This record gives sequence, C-alpha cells and structure tokens, in this order.
Amino acid sequence: WKVGDMIKVIASDGTATDFKAIEVTNEGKTATFEGLTVENANEYYAVYPASAYKGTPEYVTDAAGGKLVVEVPHVQQAVAGTFHESAILCIANTKGNVFNFKHSCAFFKFNIAAPEGVKSVRLKVNGSDNVAGIGYVGVNATDMNPKYASSDANMSAYDMITLNAPEGGFEAGKDYFIAMRANSCPNGITAYIEYADNIK
Repeated sequence: WKVGDMIKVIASDGTATDFKAIEVTNEGKTATFEGLTVENANEYYAVYPASAYKGTPEYVTDAAGGKLVVEVPHVQQAVAGTFHESAILCIANTKGNVFNFKHSCAFFKFNIAAPEGVKSVRLKVNGSDNVAGIGYVGVNATDMNPKYASSDANMSAYDMITLNAPEGGFEAGKDYFIAMRANSCPNGITAYIEYADNIK
C-alpha cells in the first residue's frame, strides 16, 4: 500500500463508498483507510483499485452467484519489476471493519532480452475470449478465491491484453507483468511483440 490509495467498500445492500489510505505501516502490508460512513450491513466487500469496481450485486443475474462486477483492463502500462496500480485487482470480504485483500488475477511474468524499439507486448490465451474486460467474480468469506464468470451482453470481454512500454522503453533483464483473469490454458498462450514501426 501507499498513502493515497483508493478502495471501494460495498455494503451487502449494494451501496458503495470510496475510502483513501491515510496511513501505511508494516512495510506497506497494512494500511488505515478513511472515508464517508458506509451503511450498516451484515457483510462488506472491498475492491482495489476503487476504479475497478463497476457495479452492485443486484446487477448480477447469473446463477453462478457472482457478487462483484469488476474490470481487468485490456490495455495496461508496463512498470519495471512490478505492476501498474490499475492492474492489481484485489478483492476482500469481511463482516467487520478489517479487510484482508487477495489478488483476483493471474500474472504473466516475462523479460525481453533485446527490448530496443519494442512498443508493446500482447498476450492471448488461445481459445478464450474472456481474459480481460468487465465481468463479475463470485467471492465468499471462507476462501475469497475469485471465480470468474463469463461477461454478459451488458459487459465487455477481450481475447487479448496489451502491455504498453513504459516511458523510456522496456529494459533488458527487467521483469514485467501482465494481469489477466485467472484462466485455464489448455490450448496454450501466444505472445506478440510489437515494434515502434508497427512490425510484429
């Protein structure tokens, strides 16, 4: 965590409120958040970053039992050695006021031996059209393991994720990460490298 991080807290009645990190301790592992009052409820969810939250539980109609409508961005920004904050989708659940966040994405880690001129890296899970975009996750207080369901007609789904080079370009020997919906990959993964002159 860092001071200023924003989370969205959602009461089980569907009302949602933004909270901001005002204090960070334990080498960034713990943060205290402050915001407006949330409606009293039996259960609360939280989403980081707050901007990833896209809907209330009532929006979900599928029998799979999804709870939160969230977005995994299909265009992401590379940051050497770590993730861009927009791609670190984390979800938490509590019946009190302490949240333990869990990552709700899988991450593809790579480095480029000869990165000169590389504009972007694109990732495709072969045979899947739902690796990013707006969809919903089913979560529960017991294990908090996100269970993605297919996007419906009112949501967006993408079969490819683009990671754009950081300012100054990719660096040789540095690790980079692409966040994607957790997905089985029986048909493998294809990665595309795009250069500044539009050669792939």
